[in-house]
Amino acid sequence: MNLNTDDAVIKGGHRGVSTPLKLILLFTLFALIFWYIQSSVPWLVGYDGYFHIRLSELLREEGFIERLPYLEFTIYRDYFRDHHLLFHYLLVPFTFGDMIHNGKIAVVVFAATAGTVLYLVFNRLGVRYPALWALVAMLSSHAFLYRLSLLRVQSIALTSLIAGFFILTEGRRKLLYLLSMAFVWLYDGFPLLLVMAVVFGVSRWLTGEGPDIIAPLVCLAGILTGLVVNPYFPEDIYSFLYNMSRTIFFDVPEVALGVEWSPYNTWELIRNSLPAFVLLGLTLLCLPFIRPLSAEEYASMVLNLLFLLLTFKSRRFIEYWPVFATLTASLIIGRRMSGRAMIAGMLILMPLLVLNIKDAVSEVRSSVNPATYKGAALWLREHSSRGDVVFNADWDDFPLLFFYNTKNHYIVGLDPMYMYTYDRDKYRLYRAITEGRVVNPGRVIGREFRARFIFLDRVHPGLYSALEHDPWVRKVYEDSGSIVFEVVKEHGVE
Repeated sequence: MNLNTDDAVIKGGHRGVSTPLKLILLFTLFALIFWYIQSSVPWLVGYDGYFHIRLSELLREEGFIERLPYLEFTIYRDYFRDHHLLFHYLLVPFTFGDMIHNGKIAVVVFAATAGTVLYLVFNRLGVRYPALWALVAMLSSHAFLYRLSLLRVQSIALTSLIAGFFILTEGRRKLLYLLSMAFVWLYDGFPLLLVMAVVFGVSRWLTGEGPDIIAPLVCLAGILTGLVVNPYFPEDIYSFLYNMSRTIFFDVPEVALGVEWSPYNTWELIRNSLPAFVLLGLTLLCLPFIRPLSAEEYASMVLNLLFLLLTFKSRRFIEYWPVFATLTASLIIGRRMSGRAMIAGMLILMPLLVLNIKDAVSEVRSSVNPATYKGAALWLREHSSRGDVVFNADWDDFPLLFFYNTKNHYIVGLDPMYMYTYDRDKYRLYRAITEGRVVNPGRVIGREFRARFIFLDRVHPGLYSALEHDPWVRKVYEDSGSIVFEVVKEHGVE
């Protein structure tokens, strides 16, 4: 391999100019790829997107949301802190008309923006063939493609981190301050930006430039400003500390968190992100022969390994690691490799990249069909009074029920820890009921949860059997996907 060690290249001396036409073409290419993935099903991918788009509609109508009474037995009922507030405001333009179709467009726009910004960063950092590198980064993992196909904050958070990397490289402190402040409003993963600033400060010290303590301080100041200049202050700080502690430091065996917090097994991770691992392996092989490294190269390597370790801990960090694996390879190898060798390498990777698109489409096709919930949710909306409580048998049923029916309140949603924190005894009782361990559960549901209706899908045979033989309830709706029972004696009182 011919590695060019010219200082001008290493320091980004060959920076190209991105014409508007290039940006439009590249944005269109990424949009077509993600639209192809989206179009494999006519509905939104996953569960949470239904909550986000409907909440954004409420935000458009009300301007600000302080309470979330729809979650009757959770900490959000009276004190809601929207840690995706900026994301929900960005979704507002997509809430007019068909929100499922528009939500899919939002996914495509946000993902294509991430790819285009990545291209701009590669280009400004002096990487040869930046469009090819951006394409490789966005297609280097089918799990990554799937995560970016969800109507969630991932694409915008990734765009923010990519922009943060470039801003730190350039030393633009005002932009760093503004980005840090905005990131707080966007997503409670904002400490990642502070970690990045610290890594850059240490990297500059390792390259002989002297430690940079100003950038981390500027980033911290922006974060503190975002926390204080916030419509949820000071509760937003308590909420952030709670969310961090419950997902990182505390393991509650009786509360099963979403699968995204569980790790991949090693082989599964290698299989779904093989191009990213190939790039990581090549980078590590070449590293001993490449000197000197610039500060951004040191920083990208540290961040690359950090995100990989986090991905081994929790699969949700697949949202970042493949891009940073590619970023590191582009800086350490791509800025020194001959054009011919680089194109040859890209061609070798191409079949794997195409296969990742195919695998992402396959995973998207297995996502839940909202028809499973739609009929029951609309029946409840038509046959209930505003504020009637619906006992939903799974916490992750809530987003779809909420999407179709904001007239009713539900027991739990978004995260089971919100109910566990609100009332542990209620949570344990809820688990016992949904697992079919309570005889005549209708009476308990009416008395303890003040629920008028019970919703369950077809994956609760124990609860369904108990309700079928329960004199305190009667079946009022059933279709191929879900069932609704009504508690016939008010609040379970004889």
